[in-house]
Amino acid sequence: MRKTISLLLADYHLCACLAALSCAALYLRTIAPSAMWYDMAELPTAAYSLGIAHETGYPLYLLLGKLFTLVPLGNIGYRVNLMSSVFATLTVFVAFLSVWELTRRRSAAAVAALTLGCSSTLWANATLAESYALNAFFTALLTYLLLVW
Repeated sequence: MRKTISLLLADYHLCACLAALSCAALYLRTIAPSAMWYDMAELPTAAYSLGIAHETGYPLYLLLGKLFTLVPLGNIGYRVNLMSSVFATLTVFVAFLSVWELTRRRSAAAVAALTLGCSSTLWANATLAESYALNAFFTALLTYLLLVW
């Protein structure tokens, strides 16, 4: 007769939250304190004033950015940088769920999600006001929804 060992992190949703929150702590520790140069200054300004950013205009990004400018933390640049961190954190969460759907192994999903979250590309885009973290989130979300479907 085999004894079963109850695991502390038995639920994979809890593991996904833990991986995402670990990356969120990393992003918040290294987030830019204000608006930076080039697009990283243009996008918070356009979000705050509901203006139009260059070429494509980034309508969804600017509308979501306007919501984040209403958060009472730091300055406007920090708030829009915070939006990038939130969407990068959600990307890590959804990546965990996607790998879970493929493998049904918490360890594989955790390694994949943390590798993505700590990769230089996502990490860099999670700390500045750029549209890439939002795009990564939507890509991960659509991938997950296709896997579930």
